[in-house]
Amino acid sequence: MKILFKGENKLMDMTLNKELERKFPVFLKNIGKEDQIQYAESIIICDSDKCDQYRVIWEKNNIPFVDGIMIYLITKMKPYCKEARVTISPSEFVIKYYETFRKLLPK
Repeated sequence: MKILFKGENKLMDMTLNKELERKFPVFLKNIGKEDQIQYAESIIICDSDKCDQYRVIWEKNNIPFVDGIMIYLITKMKPYCKEARVTISPSEFVIKYYETFRKLLPK
């Protein structure tokens, strides 16, 4: 069994970050969070790494990892933070609302 350490798979990390940088601003626009677009890159840099721990559970729930990350990233924003960080975990929020946000996620 090989244990991957953070940063060991830099090519995948770079590919994922490029995809997030391209898609996340579109998602923010689609959910009416245009005021957050200017911060999209900073949001990705600060919080996307926390999603690694949820990859398996999201994939078991048929949620593509990049989609899960984008939904996770909005859990600190109003109005989503009122539920996502108070009554359920951010990961559970992603699972609960994936179908709701799916049509707003860029391809």
